[in-house]
Amino acid sequence: MDDYQFRSLELKNKGYCCSQILVQLSLDLIEKNNEELVKSMKGLCNGLFSGELCGCLSAGAVTLSLLLAEEDVPEAVHELTNLFRNNYGKFKCSELLEGKSKSEVCQQILFQTYDWIREIYFELADEV
Repeated sequence: MDDYQFRSLELKNKGYCCSQILVQLSLDLIEKNNEELVKSMKGLCNGLFSGELCGCLSAGAVTLSLLLAEEDVPEAVHELTNLFRNNYGKFKCSELLEGKSKSEVCQQILFQTYDWIREIYFELADEV
């Protein structure tokens, strides 16, 4: 298990949801702290608390906006969305779960989304 995976479990045990964990991991990546931003991500939990848009994807878009230069954000978010669509085929939490438990599905989606964010970030950061 990677360090960020241990960190995500630590955050989950503190009561953080997927979107909050994803943003905190990304802040850790750039060695910054922003408790208010992490707290604000609570509204994206559990598909906007309605089983709608996956919190990992929506928080991923926020995270890329935080990490990258403004002009790189549209391309980065588009790339993340395509990776998510190609891998999972859907965006809604309720459809991603489809009768499975959150523990079976959400951690894997969180880790995969964070891996994509890091790839996109380092790819675009290297172009500067």
